[in-house]
Amino acid sequence: MAQNEQDSMANKPYYLFGQQLKDALKENKLEIKVDSLIEKAQIKEGSWEQMKGIWTSQIEELLENSEISSVDLMMIDSVYVSKEYRTRMAEILFEELKVNSVIFMNSSTLTLFSSGETT
Repeated sequence: MAQNEQDSMANKPYYLFGQQLKDALKENKLEIKVDSLIEKAQIKEGSWEQMKGIWTSQIEELLENSEISSVDLMMIDSVYVSKEYRTRMAEILFEELKVNSVIFMNSSTLTLFSSGETT
C-alpha cells in the first residue's frame, strides 16, 4: 500500500466487521473506536449503513454463505419498535442486501413460545 494511501486511511474513519476486525485487533496497528449502533432496542439514526455492514458480515462469515439472495432471515425486535422502523429494516434487507425473505418477531412473543405458553 502506498504511503499516501495509508495516510488517507489514517485520517478517515472506516468500519471493520467480523474477521477484519479480529485481525486488526490482533495486529494492534489501528486506533480503534468501538461505538454502539443500537440504543433502546433500535438502530440509532445515522447508523443504518454500519448496521448494513454488520448484517452482511454476519450472513457471509457466520453462515458461510456469500449468496445473500438465498438467505431467509428472522429478525427479533422489541415490542416498542414502530412500523416505520420495521419498514426501514425491510427496505434495506430486501432492496439493498437482496435477502430472500424476512420475518419480524418480537422478543416477548418468542419468550412465550419458548416456554410453551402459546394460549
